[in-house]
Amino acid sequence: MIDGFIITGGSNDIGAGVYIGGEGIAPTIANCTIKENKSGENDGAGIYIESGNPIITNCRISDNENESTTLKNVSGGGIYVKAGNALIEKSTISDNRSNQGAGIFIDEQAN
Repeated sequence: MIDGFIITGGSNDIGAGVYIGGEGIAPTIANCTIKENKSGENDGAGIYIESGNPIITNCRISDNENESTTLKNVSGGGIYVKAGNALIEKSTISDNRSNQGAGIFIDEQAN
């Protein structure tokens, strides 16, 4: 469980703030602020969910940005859900930037 953290200023091509991946995992992120993270040419600047069953509750996800310098479409400035079953509740997702799904982008593989 990640509880009460501020995750800010991350820079990575994918999942600059938080990256969640792994079949059968179910991490909980609670009472956190995930802000001002920047991903490059890929998706999910704030949170990238590759797989698993994460629970995100009472969090603020804001001011995250996908910074594509090419014409490639990048998605999910705040949250990108590639696959799995994400539960997002009692959270604020605002002021994120991306070519597609600036707040949340849910891929067709997700449940």
